[in-house]
Amino acid sequence: MGEGGILRSGFLARLGKSGVERLTVYVTNSTDTDGAQGVLACHVSENGGASIYTDRGVALIGGTDTTSDEFTQVGAKQGTSGKGMAYEFVIDFDDATITWECRDLLSGTTRGPRTVAYRGKFQGLGTVSFWICGQHTQLDHIWLQNH
Repeated sequence: MGEGGILRSGFLARLGKSGVERLTVYVTNSTDTDGAQGVLACHVSENGGASIYTDRGVALIGGTDTTSDEFTQVGAKQGTSGKGMAYEFVIDFDDATITWECRDLLSGTTRGPRTVAYRGKFQGLGTVSFWICGQHTQLDHIWLQNH
């Protein structure tokens, strides 16, 4: 992704019943061994929201706090219905701002776009990793596009 670009990331997941289901997609510097370069993450949680998250010296200006910005009431609200999550993120960033939105593919609801400024550097973002939490959560499909 370099120092700017558009990341489109989406997934379909079936949730367990533990109440702590979440999925996070991390984009990091593939050559950084000391944690000095910025991290950008897309996060969806069953019990309330979707967010972007930054780390390693990148601070958000005007976000929910200095490391994250969140849309509340986005979660899949598992309950007893067995409903899963199907979300798509679009994150567009340059050397000063991050514009992002989150779309629920099951309901068609879109949150955003929202723009927040940041301070710090994203350089050499070349590694993508996933973190899935939930005792019985199953990831059916995930996609990434870089423009």
